[in-house]
Amino acid sequence: MKNQDLTSWKVEDFILDESFQRWTFETTSEESDFWQKFLSDHPTCAPVIQEAQNYLHALKKTYSPVSTEVKKSIWRSIQKQRRHVLRLNIITRAAAVFLMLIVAGSAWFYFGRSSNLQNFIAKEHPSSFTETSIIFADGHKLPIQGKCGEINYRNQGKKIIINRHKAAKQLLPQKRSLNQVIVPFGKQVRIKLPDGTRMWVNAGSKVIYPVPFKTKKREIYLEGEAYFEVAHNPRAPFHVRTQQMNLRIIGTKFDVKAYPSDTVSYTVLMEGSLALKSSQNLFAPETILKPNQLAQFTTESRHPELLQVNVEDYLDWKSGHLTFKDDSLEEVIRRIERYYNIHILLDNEIKQLNITGKLELTETPGPILQGLAIITGIEYKQNNEAYELKKPK
Repeated sequence: MKNQDLTSWKVEDFILDESFQRWTFETTSEESDFWQKFLSDHPTCAPVIQEAQNYLHALKKTYSPVSTEVKKSIWRSIQKQRRHVLRLNIITRAAAVFLMLIVAGSAWFYFGRSSNLQNFIAKEHPSSFTETSIIFADGHKLPIQGKCGEINYRNQGKKIIINRHKAAKQLLPQKRSLNQVIVPFGKQVRIKLPDGTRMWVNAGSKVIYPVPFKTKKREIYLEGEAYFEVAHNPRAPFHVRTQQMNLRIIGTKFDVKAYPSDTVSYTVLMEGSLALKSSQNLFAPETILKPNQLAQFTTESRHPELLQVNVEDYLDWKSGHLTFKDDSLEEVIRRIERYYNIHILLDNEIKQLNITGKLELTETPGPILQGLAIITGIEYKQNNEAYELKKPK
């Protein structure tokens, strides 16, 4: 095992490896030094390793371990059944048997909060920040001032231009290190990554990526919302991972919205090609998205729902607008709260009112909320920084 190239391993390879299993469940295992060093040397393998660990933990409390040969036999059976016409139903059953037999216990989170990967992810939530910030691998934080900041990586990430004039240097180790950008509510940031990919990151979001990217794979992790214009490089596909979705891109323009607090996550494709699958279903087939299509997951679903949409409606936030089509007032208010970093008290009786239209995001939230109240016939009150919408008496 230690002479193999583990960087090419997939989730199932780690799941089947007994050394990896021992490291996952035994804090004093002899393999601990090896796997910790591997993570340190190859931080971009962290999502795959965490995915394997989470699946192992997901079943430990219920099922007993079985021999490696049995696991491999089941896995070969699953792979063989993929070639059959009726593969979906067969794979579902076979995969369930396979996962039940492996070992493992706790809920699915893409970067587990109690895992060995905490060194790679800051504990801070966007709500605890007042300025957009870059957090480097050594824990150093660089604040980025302004409502809409800019980050431009130069020289493979060794030099960073902030807001077009302020330069910062990043001392990169011999191996790749992770950077993460945290965008608080009320802020946005534009990022140009070392490979030329551009990101527009919305309020209340967190994005994590290696600097520089690996030569054969570019991968980031997102919580929140971001629009991407991916630099074309067919030899190094671009991957975006969220708690609900795994996306694989070659060169394209698309938006991803995946806030942990929302019940629905989605990606919408403007141009290019994009393949996605559920982060929570190891054996789910990829779904190919075409331009002007939206794929969405709910917290309960493991397969995406595809919709034909007007893409521009989902990108308006970049230019200071919000477009809604039969969205609940509760969802409208949630997005307004994120944009302005405010709290709005909303009467339960009016949360499900349907809203259709476009809102121009003004300097202050008052005019928008007043307009919503007039259109919907509800009551709006403001007392200093306190905002309230309620059913009229």
